[in-house]
Amino acid sequence: MKASIILCLVLLTGLLCPGYIHQEPEPVLTFTAKVHDFGTVPQDTLLTAKFPFTNTGNAPLIIRKVNPECLCTGYTLSKDTIQPKESAYIELQLNTSGK
Repeated sequence: MKASIILCLVLLTGLLCPGYIHQEPEPVLTFTAKVHDFGTVPQDTLLTAKFPFTNTGNAPLIIRKVNPECLCTGYTLSKDTIQPKESAYIELQLNTSGK
């Protein structure tokens, strides 16, 4: 009986203290800002905005592909591999031609 109580306490301690459980390193993408308001702009204008981000995880972040929802949107990545605690940016270009 005493052994089963000790075993239960050890198991509960492992569940309640996740720091003791081994976790695989993983990257975490954290943006400084996710929205940029250009206000009212004339048609046929090329708009650009930079969105800084940081890898707040504990493994390298590798960006293999960016998939804009609209063909009128282009992008430039400052780098495609971001080490933990390192920052980079993505610059988005929006062509308002015909919009």
